[in-house]
Amino acid sequence: MQRQSFDAELKQLRQTLIDMTERVQRSIVHAVEALRQNNIVMAESVIAEDHMLNEYESKIADIGSTLIALQQPVATDLRRILASFKMASDLERMGDLAVDIAKTVRRMQGETLIKPLIDIPRMSDIVLVMLRECVQAF
Repeated sequence: MQRQSFDAELKQLRQTLIDMTERVQRSIVHAVEALRQNNIVMAESVIAEDHMLNEYESKIADIGSTLIALQQPVATDLRRILASFKMASDLERMGDLAVDIAKTVRRMQGETLIKPLIDIPRMSDIVLVMLRECVQAF
């Protein structure tokens, strides 16, 4: 694999990570909105899309492993690949937590909330800002 090919694979790794981040953001937004509105349809869509985040994590692991095996990167390139593994794992976990919120909506079965949601939407807004900043930093 030549350097041009290596750079292209690194670019693909980066883009896959960005795509995964965007999907996690959507999952969080939809899960919290489903909880706020008690919308079972929206919650079910978050649950149904969870497998896609697992696929993203696998794809990132495959691309990174191939790069390490074939190119034996060092220094900055190796750190970037290893960081992408950790980020993918963390993003997948965040997606799982969005699914947990969606499953809570399912368990509520249309019951009304005791009090309006205030803190959970605030926390999700903070998380979304942190995700954007994380991807920009990467």
